Amino acid sequence: MIDCRFHAVKKHFNLELRELKIRDQTPYTAQSIISLLTGLKYFKVKMHPIEEFEASVSFLHELAQYFLDVKDRDIKHALAQLFVDILLPVAATAKNEVNVPVLKNLVDSLYTSAVDMTTKKKHNFHMFPLVTCLLCVSQKQFFLQNWPYFLTMCLSQLRSKDTKMSRIALDSLHRLLWIYMVRIKCESNTATHSRLQSIVSSLFPRGSKMVTPRDVPLNFFVKIIQFIAKERLDFAMKEIIFDLLGVGRQAKVGLTPERMSIGLRAFLVIADSLQQKDGDPPMPQSQPILPSGSTVRVKRTFLNKMLTEPTAKTIGLVQYYPHILKAFDSILRALDLQVGRSWLMTKSENASKEPEELMTGERKAKIELFRTCIAAIPRLIPDGMSSQELVELLTRLTVHMDEELKGHAFQALQNLMLESNIWREHVISGFVLFVQKDIADTQTQILDSTIRLIMQLLVQWKSNVNSHKEKQPTENIVVNRLEPSNLGVLHEVEGLAIVLLCSNRVVTRKLALHLLKEVRNIFFASAVQVSKNYN
Repeated sequence: MIDCRFHAVKKHFNLELRELKIRDQTPYTAQSIISLLTGLKYFKVKMHPIEEFEASVSFLHELAQYFLDVKDRDIKHALAQLFVDILLPVAATAKNEVNVPVLKNLVDSLYTSAVDMTTKKKHNFHMFPLVTCLLCVSQKQFFLQNWPYFLTMCLSQLRSKDTKMSRIALDSLHRLLWIYMVRIKCESNTATHSRLQSIVSSLFPRGSKMVTPRDVPLNFFVKIIQFIAKERLDFAMKEIIFDLLGVGRQAKVGLTPERMSIGLRAFLVIADSLQQKDGDPPMPQSQPILPSGSTVRVKRTFLNKMLTEPTAKTIGLVQYYPHILKAFDSILRALDLQVGRSWLMTKSENASKEPEELMTGERKAKIELFRTCIAAIPRLIPDGMSSQELVELLTRLTVHMDEELKGHAFQALQNLMLESNIWREHVISGFVLFVQKDIADTQTQILDSTIRLIMQLLVQWKSNVNSHKEKQPTENIVVNRLEPSNLGVLHEVEGLAIVLLCSNRVVTRKLALHLLKEVRNIFFASAVQVSKNYN
């Protein structure tokens, strides 16, 4: 039985539209029609049962006929936007529905007119999304026959001087690519390789430091690589990600921050998807807006556990894994030299500088890449950098002028502590050494904030010990005995605290006392426990 609300909405809409059509066609009437059409943007096509699906699409047929008949440009554009709003969710979930005659007929009736209008500048802002949606809900054969022509149009518009048009073309491209790679599963190897090469050479021109188009969120490019990797992993890794990260390239070529950030993020997304067995990535959607005006945000959780070689082998990335880690090492070292060490708050020449001075020109792009790299630790551990070097790098960055980079660095240290006891020792010992060597007594604010960070790490250590104890069965005789190396690290913290107790500042002495208390808490939490049955 068809939903009675659908009939009520359809009846009321047709009545209102009919009344507006018979009025004098003034700008006010046209605006009233556009407002009426805009009110339909929340109309949802019901996919099941088939009767309701056919009824919904039949209603769209009526709108399609109005689209073909109406002469007013603004009304035509409003109808095009309405079709996009309604058909995009259908495209994301449709499978066999694309073969239903009523939907096939809708695509046939609109496609030729819409694609012709994309060649006219006054229409292309609105027609590019409409043609994209029609292709996305079309049958496989229709898509494969018609998308090459439209793909060429999209690629040519990526270089448009009109930034809005280049953004629309990229938006169309990444939706079409999802249909091609994920739903249709490509064509023959030769045809697929040719299509992908044309896309990649347009987006990531070889020899260029930039990507095309410029000034768009990098997530568009990351998704495109992810879609390609779903069916052509080797192509995505060797032809795209390796090139973006400069794998095998001489170090003197230098950094290409935007390209490297895309390559690194794409690899992490692919690895996470394979390890979590996510299956097909969802089709890109416009950010949903509720009738209240609120937006719906979907938060994605990424893994932060170290990607080891055995895991990389299990998920099919082992042949690419060593190259990525070597490139990661080179990128980190270069960034540390260029925008890391020179912008620490411990340097006297930075005392009078504002953080805004850091985010200018190419330096801003390098800082953003640095954030991406540090956020990737310990998921990726640079090959060629010792654990001591890595901890030194991260501890230095906790006093960097960029607040976001500082936060990522400390989070990376916390995540490293969760990896193993060995990493925990490296992190605590490295932090203590950093305070002793790099922070002067006169830098009181930096000293106090760094001591607080060490306290947070000690609290995390204690929490890990307690959570481990809770998981142990009560029959266990001995639980959580401290290793000799653990004792050595805690004694280093005690030594630092005793030195800080000699400070002439009350705040610093109080923090030192808290350090000693946290060390004592760890000793108590790690004490030997004997079960009731042990005599």
